[in-house]
Amino acid sequence: MNDFGQKLKGLRTAKNISPERLAEEVKVTKSMIWSYELNKKVPTNIHLGRIRDYFEVTMDFFLDREKKVPLNKNLHTYEEIFNKYKISIDDIQISREELLESISYIRAKRIMKSQNLI
Repeated sequence: MNDFGQKLKGLRTAKNISPERLAEEVKVTKSMIWSYELNKKVPTNIHLGRIRDYFEVTMDFFLDREKKVPLNKNLHTYEEIFNKYKISIDDIQISREELLESISYIRAKRIMKSQNLI
Protein backbone atom coordinates (compact mmCIF):
# COMPACT_ATOMS: atom_id res chain seq x y z
CA MET A 1 0.00 0.00 0.00
CA ASN A 2 2.77 2.43 -0.84
CA ASP A 3 0.30 4.72 -2.68
CA PHE A 4 -2.10 4.70 0.25
CA GLY A 5 -1.04 8.15 1.43
CA GLN A 6 -1.61 9.71 -1.97
CA LYS A 7 -4.98 8.04 -2.33
CA LEU A 8 -6.04 9.07 1.16
CA LYS A 9 -5.00 12.67 0.58
CA GLY A 10 -6.71 12.66 -2.81
CA LEU A 11 -9.97 11.42 -1.30
CA ARG A 12 -9.74 13.90 1.55
CA THR A 13 -9.02 16.91 -0.65
CA ALA A 14 -11.68 15.88 -3.18
CA LYS A 15 -14.18 15.91 -0.33
CA ASN A 16 -12.73 19.24 0.79
CA ILE A 17 -12.15 18.26 4.40
CA SER A 18 -9.20 18.96 6.66
CA PRO A 19 -6.98 16.30 8.20
CA GLU A 20 -8.43 17.31 11.56
CA ARG A 21 -12.00 16.72 10.42
CA LEU A 22 -11.12 13.37 8.86
CA ALA A 23 -9.40 12.35 12.08
CA GLU A 24 -12.57 13.15 14.03
CA GLU A 25 -14.76 11.26 11.56
CA VAL A 26 -12.69 8.07 11.60
CA LYS A 27 -11.72 8.32 15.28
CA VAL A 28 -7.94 8.67 15.01
CA THR A 29 -5.57 11.50 15.84
CA LYS A 30 -4.80 14.17 13.25
CA SER A 31 -1.11 13.23 13.47
CA MET A 32 -2.11 9.70 12.44
CA ILE A 33 -3.84 11.07 9.32
CA TRP A 34 -0.71 13.05 8.47
CA SER A 35 1.44 9.96 9.02
CA TYR A 36 -0.79 7.95 6.69
CA GLU A 37 -0.75 10.65 4.01
CA LEU A 38 3.05 10.85 4.16
CA ASN A 39 3.29 7.04 4.04
CA LYS A 40 5.14 7.03 7.36
CA LYS A 41 2.64 4.64 8.92
CA VAL A 42 0.32 1.96 7.64
CA PRO A 43 -3.21 2.00 9.05
CA THR A 44 -4.44 -0.87 11.17
CA ASN A 45 -7.24 -2.96 9.72
CA ILE A 46 -9.71 -1.19 12.00
CA HIS A 47 -8.56 2.27 10.90
CA LEU A 48 -8.47 1.22 7.26
CA GLY A 49 -12.03 -0.06 7.56
CA ARG A 50 -13.21 3.23 9.04
CA ILE A 51 -11.46 5.22 6.31
CA ARG A 52 -12.87 2.96 3.62
CA ASP A 53 -16.39 3.28 5.04
CA TYR A 54 -16.13 7.04 5.42
CA PHE A 55 -15.11 7.56 1.80
CA GLU A 56 -17.34 4.73 0.55
CA VAL A 57 -14.58 3.05 -1.41
CA THR A 58 -13.62 -0.60 -1.59
CA MET A 59 -10.51 -2.18 -0.18
CA ASP A 60 -9.58 -2.93 -3.78
CA PHE A 61 -9.36 0.82 -4.38
CA PHE A 62 -6.48 1.05 -1.92
CA LEU A 63 -4.87 -2.13 -3.27
CA ASP A 64 -5.06 -1.07 -6.94
CA ARG A 65 -7.19 -4.09 -7.77
CA GLU A 66 -10.24 -2.09 -8.70
CA LYS A 67 -11.23 -2.05 -12.32
CA LYS A 68 -10.78 1.42 -13.78
CA VAL A 69 -13.89 3.08 -15.22
CA PRO A 70 -13.23 5.11 -18.36
CA LEU A 71 -14.02 8.78 -17.86
CA ASN A 72 -15.33 9.21 -21.39
CA LYS A 73 -18.17 6.74 -20.99
CA ASN A 74 -21.15 7.67 -23.13
CA LEU A 75 -24.26 7.23 -21.02
CA HIS A 76 -27.51 7.40 -22.93
CA THR A 77 -30.16 7.72 -20.26
CA TYR A 78 -30.36 9.36 -16.89
CA GLU A 79 -31.50 6.02 -15.43
CA GLU A 80 -28.24 4.45 -16.57
CA ILE A 81 -26.32 7.21 -14.81
CA PHE A 82 -28.48 7.18 -11.70
CA ASN A 83 -28.47 3.40 -11.31
CA LYS A 84 -24.76 2.82 -11.99
CA TYR A 85 -23.16 5.75 -10.21
CA LYS A 86 -23.56 7.55 -6.92
CA ILE A 87 -23.13 11.23 -7.67
CA SER A 88 -22.88 13.71 -4.82
CA ILE A 89 -22.48 17.44 -4.60
CA ASP A 90 -21.36 18.87 -1.26
CA ASP A 91 -21.62 15.38 0.27
CA ILE A 92 -25.33 15.13 -0.64
CA GLN A 93 -26.40 12.59 -3.23
CA ILE A 94 -28.22 14.19 -6.13
CA SER A 95 -31.83 13.16 -6.73
CA ARG A 96 -33.31 11.85 -9.96
CA GLU A 97 -35.01 15.22 -10.45
CA GLU A 98 -31.73 17.11 -10.02
CA LEU A 99 -30.03 14.79 -12.49
CA LEU A 100 -32.82 15.29 -15.05
CA GLU A 101 -32.62 19.06 -14.63
CA SER A 102 -28.85 18.97 -15.11
CA ILE A 103 -29.09 16.86 -18.26
CA SER A 104 -31.84 19.11 -19.66
CA TYR A 105 -29.76 22.21 -18.95
CA ILE A 106 -26.70 20.78 -20.69
CA ARG A 107 -28.73 19.70 -23.73
CA ALA A 108 -30.44 23.10 -23.99
CA LYS A 109 -27.13 24.93 -23.69
CA ARG A 110 -25.59 22.74 -26.41
CA ILE A 111 -28.51 23.46 -28.76
CA MET A 112 -28.23 27.19 -28.11
CA LYS A 113 -24.48 27.06 -28.69
CA SER A 114 -24.88 25.10 -31.96
CA GLN A 115 -27.29 27.79 -33.18
CA ASN A 116 -24.87 30.55 -32.12
CA LEU A 117 -27.36 31.91 -29.60
CA ILE A 118 -24.75 32.04 -26.84
